[in-house]
Parts: sequence; structure tokens; C-alpha cells
Amino acid sequence: MNTVLSARNLHFAYNGRPVLAGISFDLAVGEFLGLVGPNGAGKSTLLRLLLGILKPGGGEARLRDEPLGALPRAEVARRTAFLPQGAHADFAFTVREVVAMGRTPYLGRFRPEGPEDREAIRRAMEQTETAAMADRLVTELSGGERQRVFLARAFAQTTPLLLLDEPNANLDLLHAFQLVDLVQGHVRRGAAVIAALHDLNLAARVCDRILVLKDGAVAALGPPAQVLTTALLASVFGVKARVGRDEEGHLLVSVLGPALEAPPS
Repeated sequence: MNTVLSARNLHFAYNGRPVLAGISFDLAVGEFLGLVGPNGAGKSTLLRLLLGILKPGGGEARLRDEPLGALPRAEVARRTAFLPQGAHADFAFTVREVVAMGRTPYLGRFRPEGPEDREAIRRAMEQTETAAMADRLVTELSGGERQRVFLARAFAQTTPLLLLDEPNANLDLLHAFQLVDLVQGHVRRGAAVIAALHDLNLAARVCDRILVLKDGAVAALGPPAQVLTTALLASVFGVKARVGRDEEGHLLVSVLGPALEAPPS
């Protein structure tokens, strides 16, 4: 397996309150890993640990077999790109200017764009279908358009690993599927992706594997059909659900209501 990321026994606590405990997994080139779990399960915290934004209280993450904690921030940014939840621009930058920000880890503060940078920007905008809006102000775009622009910025970093925190939050169904389709294309081109997702049906449709978090620990890890079971949905999410297939053969989770019994704590 061509491993991009390894997590081994990661622990983290906020002010002495445990948030993550014993998280371990590997991620390979060309793999889409979904990260799911109830609110407060630790999904966003785990993403920030894997980006080096937070430091683990125990355990270790490695990028291409090098300890994440030993890498300079600029080098981490050349290896991992991040699309946060609700990404936005506070100033009236053009679309191209926002996408070009993805080249910052390579340019530093003063070096101008070179041919490689311009090609990375052009390619990222082409892949996300944002080239036609290059000169528009990002503040004037719709939510779906804006999210594609920030995804283009992440693509322009040309990193082997992309992390996304609820990339389809606040998007309508069409724009959510379009965005995830763009991310799947990125995976097919050889990147590895971890995405925190709320929509279990979307996760089942697009992810190669799903990692389920409950109370900061791994409740399950595996292909969607093995992970998204009625028993797991009851114990982790506290819901009674039916798991089947739609007419196209895709896994389909139908939530029927609260579980008949409270899930074990």
C-alpha cells in the first residue's frame, strides 16, 4: 500500500477533558476516507491534529513516514491542503486571487508566480469549473460557487493529501453532490482525501472506507457496507434505521426514528 498518512494511537484533550483516545488508521494514495460520527465525537479535532494545527497529547501522525510534528509548517502545507467548514473571504478578492493563495507554501512572501504556479492555478480552476469566473469578486458568488473556489485553492496547493471539514455544509443537494464529485475526481487523479461528513448516504456513495467516531474513539472502520449497519447506527447515533440498496445498487440508509433503547454510553 502506498501510504500517504499514518495515525497511531492519537490522543488529545482540551483543558484536561479527553476528546480523542487511541485513534489509529492508515490512508493510501487514491483513497477517499469518510469521517462520520455524532456532533462532539471529535471529527474536527482529528482533522486539526492531522494538519498539525493541534499537537497530540499522545501518539503520532506521520506523512509519508515522516513525523508530522517534526515538519516545518511550510512543508506541512506542501503535503496537506485543507477545506474548512464554511470557508469564506473577508475581502473582495477575485476568484483567481483566492485560488492563487494555494501557491503560498511554494512562493513564500516575496517570490512572484512562476510558470509552475500559473499552471497549477489554471489546472485547479479548470478542474473545479471556476475558470469562467476568474475575474469575479468572490464576495459576489453564491454559496455553491464560493465553495468550488475554495476547493480550487486547495487543489492549487498540489498536495498528496486533502482534508475537508463538512464540505457540503449549507449547500443544497445539487451543489453538495457536484462538490463531492469534484473531490472524487481529485482522488482518481492520485490524491488521498479525508472528509468529515454528516450525510451518511453521501458518505456511503462516495467513500472507499468510513471511519466512525464515538466519544473520541474509533467505533468502526471499513467499507461502507460493513460499517453502516443497523446495530452501529443505533449504538453510535441513537437512531433506528433501515439499511438497504436503492434502484441503482447504492447503499441507502433510511432513518426511522430514535432507537427503541438508549444507546450504551
